[in-house]
Amino acid sequence: MEMASAPISRGEDEIDIELQVHCLETKAYSAVLRAFNAESDALSWEKAELISHIRKGLRISSAEHKEILRKISSDELVKSIRITSEQDGLAACNILHAAGPPKVVITSMQIADKLLLIGSHQKIKDALFVHLGLVA
Repeated sequence: MEMASAPISRGEDEIDIELQVHCLETKAYSAVLRAFNAESDALSWEKAELISHIRKGLRISSAEHKEILRKISSDELVKSIRITSEQDGLAACNILHAAGPPKVVITSMQIADKLLLIGSHQKIKDALFVHLGLVA
């Protein structure tokens, strides 16, 4: 005797959990885009490829991606923390050193066979000696 099968429905709890997970995925994706945007308006090929992989992994739709970019482009906080000068870099390093770490790397980029970075190393705990610049 064969029993009639009813369509399988997902419970509200399961849908709610899925929605919460996607909300976390969207926040994580947004955080990555905000960080990259705070570093620079221009993306390296490596970062663009990374964003593409993250977007696929976190199930971010084209519409969600566009909305996140729209919000980031008008985010004053992201614009205000962008490092555009050596003075901005020194200030950022000092803030990070005040939180405790003796070594700070704010950003780095590989160009050809050279590693370029903005960073700082605190040599003496009581006195701050900052080196900021390009390292080949």
